[in-house]
Amino acid sequence: MNKFRYLNLIEPAVKLVVRKGEDYNDKTSLHQYFPFKDKSYIQMIHLKALRLVSLADNPKPNFDSTLDTLYDLLNYTVFYLDYLENQACPSLSADTSSSSIPSSQPASPATPAQAPLCNALAQQSPPTSVMGSRFSLPGSSTLKVYGENSPLS
Repeated sequence: MNKFRYLNLIEPAVKLVVRKGEDYNDKTSLHQYFPFKDKSYIQMIHLKALRLVSLADNPKPNFDSTLDTLYDLLNYTVFYLDYLENQACPSLSADTSSSSIPSSQPASPATPAQAPLCNALAQQSPPTSVMGSRFSLPGSSTLKVYGENSPLS
C-alpha cells in the first residue's frame, strides 16, 4: 500500500471526527472526555472492537456499519496515541499553533529515560498532511477538530 492509498483510506475517519467535533465545545480539550486516562482510551477501543465482533455475527445492522466502527476504532486509537505521546513528551504538544517546522531544541522529556524518544520525535518532520495547528488531507480544506487543544488542532 502506498502513502496516497493509505491517506485515501483514512480520509473518511478524519472527516468523521471533524463532523463530530463540530458538535462539541471548542473550549474543551478532547482529552477531557477521557477522565480515567489510559483506562478511558482502552475502554473505548475495547468497545469498538467488541462492536466489530458483533457485526461479524450480524453483517446487516440497523446502525453503525463495519466501516463506521472501523473509522471510530481508528480515531479512538489515534486519540490514545496522541495522549501517550503527550505523556511521554509534554513539550511536543505545548505549542501546536506554531509553524510546522520542528524546533531545533530537543523536547523536554517527562523522565530522563524518555529523552531519546522525545528528542527523536522533536526532530521528526511532521507528516505532509499536518500544517501547523490544522489538519488537512489531499483535496480537502484545512480542518479543526475538538477544540483548540485537540490532537488534530
